[in-house]
Amino acid sequence: MFDSIPDPALCSSFVCNETTGSLIGLLSITGNSEIYTPPGAELVPSDLDFPNIIYLSFKDLPISAEFLYHKIENVQSIVYTDFRGIKEINQTLPSYSTIYLDSNCFDNSTFKMSYLNSETISFLIDNSFVNLVNDNPTNLKISSLTMTVNNIPDMSNYYGISTISLFFGPSFNVSSFESNFKTIKAINRYFSTKPLSLEMYFPIEFLKGLYVSPLMFSSISVNLKFNGPTDNKPFNLSNYNIGLLTMENVGYNFNIVDGQNSQFQFPLILDSVSKVVFKNGKISQTKPLSQFGDPFFISVINSTISGDLDIYQPTKGKVSKIYDFSDNSITGTIDPSWCYSILMVPNNMMNGTIPSCFSCYFNYPMNAINDPPVSNFYQGFQGNNFSNLDINIKCTTFAPKIQRITDSTIIIYGDDIGFDGSFYLIDDTAQCNSYAVLEFGKRYQCTSNNSFKEEKGYFKINFKFPFDKDYYFPLIKRSPIITSVSFSNNNNNGGLQVTGSFFSSYLGYVPQSITISKILFEITNSSDFFTIQANPIAIPVNPDSNTFDLLTLNTNSSITRVYINSTSPINNNRCINDCTDDNNGICNLYTGICVCLNGFIGDDCSLLNFFIASVQPSTTNGGEAIFFGSFYTIKCNAQPGNGIKTCSNNGYCNSTTGICKCNNGYTLYDCSALINIDNGGGGGSGTNTTIDTDTGSTNITNSQTHFQIYLKSLIEVDINNNQVKSYSLLKNWIFNKTENEIEPNKYILKQQLVNNNSTSSNGCIITSTIEEIKDENGKEFTFAGTSFIVSSGSIKFTISISNYQYQSSLNTLKLELISSVDKIDQINNCNSKDTEIDTSNVNDQSTFNYIRISKNNKIFSGRFINKVLSDGRSTFFSTNTRNDSNSIIVTLNLPHFSNDFKSECGNGISSRKWFLPVVVVVPILGVTFLFIVFFILYKKSTTFKIIVHASKLKKLNK
Repeated sequence: MFDSIPDPALCSSFVCNETTGSLIGLLSITGNSEIYTPPGAELVPSDLDFPNIIYLSFKDLPISAEFLYHKIENVQSIVYTDFRGIKEINQTLPSYSTIYLDSNCFDNSTFKMSYLNSETISFLIDNSFVNLVNDNPTNLKISSLTMTVNNIPDMSNYYGISTISLFFGPSFNVSSFESNFKTIKAINRYFSTKPLSLEMYFPIEFLKGLYVSPLMFSSISVNLKFNGPTDNKPFNLSNYNIGLLTMENVGYNFNIVDGQNSQFQFPLILDSVSKVVFKNGKISQTKPLSQFGDPFFISVINSTISGDLDIYQPTKGKVSKIYDFSDNSITGTIDPSWCYSILMVPNNMMNGTIPSCFSCYFNYPMNAINDPPVSNFYQGFQGNNFSNLDINIKCTTFAPKIQRITDSTIIIYGDDIGFDGSFYLIDDTAQCNSYAVLEFGKRYQCTSNNSFKEEKGYFKINFKFPFDKDYYFPLIKRSPIITSVSFSNNNNNGGLQVTGSFFSSYLGYVPQSITISKILFEITNSSDFFTIQANPIAIPVNPDSNTFDLLTLNTNSSITRVYINSTSPINNNRCINDCTDDNNGICNLYTGICVCLNGFIGDDCSLLNFFIASVQPSTTNGGEAIFFGSFYTIKCNAQPGNGIKTCSNNGYCNSTTGICKCNNGYTLYDCSALINIDNGGGGGSGTNTTIDTDTGSTNITNSQTHFQIYLKSLIEVDINNNQVKSYSLLKNWIFNKTENEIEPNKYILKQQLVNNNSTSSNGCIITSTIEEIKDENGKEFTFAGTSFIVSSGSIKFTISISNYQYQSSLNTLKLELISSVDKIDQINNCNSKDTEIDTSNVNDQSTFNYIRISKNNKIFSGRFINKVLSDGRSTFFSTNTRNDSNSIIVTLNLPHFSNDFKSECGNGISSRKWFLPVVVVVPILGVTFLFIVFFILYKKSTTFKIIVHASKLKKLNK
């Protein structure tokens, strides 16, 4: 009938081999109706010769048994539709992988499972209701079995069948369904009556013992009418691993009856992994919503539901829910609680306002969710009387927020953020590799490899819905950065634009406000992560072009401040590193210069002004030293130091203090001088002491020698030791005698520094108190852990400096003290020698420093104690000396200072020594000082004092 080389006209409708003209691929042959077919004619194997055809379809043709059981070479799939001539199948079919037999000619015949060829994978019999017999063949590979049957046999020996679809005719044996349904082990099972109008009811209990796959979810679809559970209790299917249960045309009997309220309720219980489709049943109302159980997708369609929609209460631990109540008679409004789910209610009787969580997504493609019956959210609310059902409605409530978890994971949460993160696009290229629902409609977890590293600072997400718009979010906590400020006109009473980064991601993402010189600005909707648009709430006073205004941006709990020139249309001179942080400094965007705060320094205010408040030193034997300061406390062990040690063999050295204690008759710091108790003769004369109340100096004369001690100047220096300011202390002292009436041995002199910008209303005050020691046995002083005795007749000087205002937090003070000696006349040959000055024993490594001045055969020696009290604890200072022909200028690098002066008569005619001890102690608080190792900052609000002691001249014997 058909050649392998067909008429060329066929190649216009079929695929032919270009060389041979033979048909290849697929061939469909449709015959004429029976009235045109000759009696007895039928299709036999010799009628076909198509070696290159793999799919054959025959329709409306008479088929011989010989042709049906013949395997056509190379054909893999064969379909017979509406064929005639064969009444039953009674032997094994050919080894086609797919066989479809669609005809009523097998009706009520017997079909054995062994008739299936072992190579057949998919088999179908339709429109012939056969009596199915399982004769237990063992070698079948069948994966998909679809049949119209009168019964269900025991199928327990088949484990490899993936899909079974069975259609029941009018003669179907319902009891075989009850007995053998549970033996069907296919993953996907479909059962239906044919036609659907058959009034055949099945008991729901047939699902007891349902086969559960250990590897995957099962899918069960039934288009059958059911009776309700016999015990009138919900039938529990929660442990059957059912992924999809579709029950169509279930009928009005499939429910349970609440006897108290005569309400028809949902008859099944399924777990959260299930999708349930329930159609054409009878359920009274959605209340209580819990009747529908835990399935993530519940579809109850055309099931006579009426009454108001129940309030939604998320099931604990169940993160996503989809409800479809299409084609019912539900009334009332939609409560906002439904925003924790997806709701579809087309063709009901509802009214009111659709919540914004849904209206923002009217254009959202619902097919992304789970094969819903509508294409978008808009269609899910049609057929009701909602007031805002407008597909073009504007969304104003979309408010996503971000919580960074790791470099690869964030949580996206907020209001009206949608129901699916598959459309999120991160930094233009990446999507969520994995996406987890934490709180449906409100909170999601997105994982994208290394997309959220902190070093990026921020990232962006494109939300395809509802706006197809980019939003930027910070990955670190930091204050906003302002790079420019501009006005729409020449002063700040017009529109304001602030440009930078780390602003609120959108209006309302975090609380944000702007003020300029106490004028509050209202931020507009056009503001985002990089730009703020704002308008003044009040009309400000015209700004002064000679001053700068402080702009303060409050974003959440962070504050960013910049100085601007409000008369300039733009301020965009960025400071170095943006002054590091608002806590460190404020940038002047008009000048581009940082104004540092809170003890920070440097061009970008990044250097912290660390300081040592005080030091508790070790002894000269070494041991523990403790440093107190902004770093709290540091402890270390010091090596033993060097003192006088020998004491000229006229005393012994205290190894703790490094001070010599002289034997009787010896004195000076090294016990090198003999004391001569003769106070009047032998070339020595009495000592006279006078105070110059104008210069503040103390003048001591003995014989032809004149000693003078006075303050020269106070100098402020910067971190590089460059002079910033200098104040002369040689004049302008004011003497107030009334202050001394209680202690007549004291003189108090004061002066106020000129041009010092002190915050005190009185400015910086320097006070010099001079006191004569009258105690017969002298007076003992202890300072900074060091004790010393000042003998009777000595003079003590106390210098107090208060309210000094530094030009910079890094600056320090230097106090210059002069000790000088001069001759009065040439009467005594002791005065014939030039002045000699020795400062070789001045260093900062020992507790004490020593100097000597020799003049007119007399020696003036000094001892400086390099310790001071700071905040009640001992600490150090350094000393520098320089000299001219007759004096030594001692520079005290505050805050640390202590000084002990002595004078002795050197080799001369009388061979006698004289000494003048002068003690200077300076405890200083409130000064900034730089040590060799530590950077030290002191509070500037306290007062430091200088104590100076000078004794009257006494005769010494060598």
